[in-house]
Amino acid sequence: MGFYESIAVKLEKSLVKELSGIRKAAGSEKIYAAALVADSKCVCVSLSANTLEFLQAHGHTKWQVGEWGYSDVMNGRRSSLAKISKLLSEHNRKDPDIHKWSEDIFFEMAASAFRRAIEKYPLTANPDDVTYFITKSDGNASALENSTAKLLNTRKVYEEFFGRGNI
Repeated sequence: MGFYESIAVKLEKSLVKELSGIRKAAGSEKIYAAALVADSKCVCVSLSANTLEFLQAHGHTKWQVGEWGYSDVMNGRRSSLAKISKLLSEHNRKDPDIHKWSEDIFFEMAASAFRRAIEKYPLTANPDDVTYFITKSDGNASALENSTAKLLNTRKVYEEFFGRGNI
């Protein structure tokens, strides 16, 4: 099994665990979005989500992941995604040229793992209630967000997300 195949299996398991943790932390609040976040070097991954209640209470921008209320590292707890980040960082240190070249492979693998995790543990019973996507924590990620939203959501959800403004 290659490096990214083994990462995909581990990422899927970690995402199921973290989706469950976020769902529990949000309680009765209505989650409207969840994003797998990676840095531009693809060595650090995390999961963030937001609820309509958090958005209304804090007046943040709807699609600014950094302003969202829920993540895999809430309350100082160690995320299972930290182990994935460590493996990705070690891979980068061993051969940064190959790791950089593999960015497209990483995002394809991450989208596939995220999709399988969502199928195993969706945040709501109605697939039209939550928008899932992958983004970068640094740099312009709109193309990545749009392409992964298309893979991870129903057509209705994707079309609404694709037409988003800065609301």
